[in-house]
Amino acid sequence: YVKPVDSSASIGNTLLTTASDLPAAFEHAMNHSSARRVVVEEVIEKSGYQIDSDIFMEKGELKYWLWANAHFDYKCSPPIEVANSYPAILKKEVGEKARNELEKILQLLNCRTGAFNVEFLVDSNDEIWFLEVAPRNGGSRIPELIKYATNNDMVKAIVDTAVGLDSQLVHVDSPIGCWSNYTLHSLEDGVLKDIWMSDRLKSKVVEKQIWSQPGDFVRKSRGGMDDLGEMILKFDDASEMISMLDDMDKDIKVIVDI
Repeated sequence: YVKPVDSSASIGNTLLTTASDLPAAFEHAMNHSSARRVVVEEVIEKSGYQIDSDIFMEKGELKYWLWANAHFDYKCSPPIEVANSYPAILKKEVGEKARNELEKILQLLNCRTGAFNVEFLVDSNDEIWFLEVAPRNGGSRIPELIKYATNNDMVKAIVDTAVGLDSQLVHVDSPIGCWSNYTLHSLEDGVLKDIWMSDRLKSKVVEKQIWSQPGDFVRKSRGGMDDLGEMILKFDDASEMISMLDDMDKDIKVIVDI
């Protein structure tokens, strides 16, 4: 992967498959880096899902964490993250190991209080590879999703701790039900005609925000800059949630005139 060091939402990333594409990938990453710096990362062979979530440090200790599965659309290049789902499919001991290692990292960096967006992979040996520990909340309505799934209000916690109050966050071992976000995106360049959703998907929608309208020019998604909207979904059970999120072409189609 060729990436800008200071971007987000996969903006400026390229999955490099041939050496001849490096100059273009490097320039693409540089164009999206305020610091004008680029990092090249070896692809890590993960076991299971990439794990994402927001966590919260308070007074030098990890106060809140709950891991989520990350779901990608591999028809985009680079593959873009389109959903985070709770609960995560992750061994309990691996989740605890990630929690302990993360707290150690943040303490070594002298981080005291605040929200962090975290992404990591687990390999076949149950080793943890942190991809990102960013001092901010995640995008794609992750704080709102966490509030639905756990009753923890991350936005309120940030404001409260900024003015010297306690966060009032409470760690939970599992979510209240099965929840996910979902990023609406196009697989083609063209003029947006419609966004079709199946009845079963409509029945899962708790919140929906679409900011692209019919007649707008949309692009095949290369990252967050090409998003068309966001949804929060509630599912009946984990198996239904995973099967739908990993095959959303059956339930949603962005229709464009090419």
